[in-house]
Amino acid sequence: MYLLSVNVQNQLTGSSAYKPQVEAISPTLPVDNALENQIRHSRDELVQNIHRVDREITNVDHTIEKLKRKQVCVLDVVFVICLQCFDAVDWATGRAFGR
Repeated sequence: MYLLSVNVQNQLTGSSAYKPQVEAISPTLPVDNALENQIRHSRDELVQNIHRVDREITNVDHTIEKLKRKQVCVLDVVFVICLQCFDAVDWATGRAFGR
């Protein structure tokens, strides 16, 4: 059996040791809390406005639906009145019946 022996002393202390180049990194700027708070406030205000407009749209949609139902009722009444008027006319002579 043979033992393998490696001499590492010369490689670690010698002039041929690995010397990586280090790049200077720019320091990061501190976070401006006032700007961050202003952005957060603007975002919150925008979200509130979106919710308000959404509620207004929903209310207008409900109003439109109610008005459409009323329109149908009014048209039904007008139709009935017109039928009554036409029924009161003698179409052969064009004269109205006595009412």
